[in-house]
Amino acid sequence: MKDIRNLVDEYQHGDAEKRLNLFLECPELRDTFIQVEQDEALRLDESESQPTFNQSRKGKIVFYPCARLLKWCQSLI
Repeated sequence: MKDIRNLVDEYQHGDAEKRLNLFLECPELRDTFIQVEQDEALRLDESESQPTFNQSRKGKIVFYPCARLLKWCQSLI
């Protein structure tokens, strides 16, 4: 199994699907993953320039899953 630092790093840099998979596969790290989500949500709250949904310059809709995943993670506890 990968070491904890690598798993947390993968979680921090992963997309929503990767984060969900790691959350489900590593129940012993769920508290750490939730903390990552909370930290990211706080950073997003402090910066009004990064909404949850944003239209990129190429016209694609970009989704920032932090707040939604945070609520979902907390509902599991």
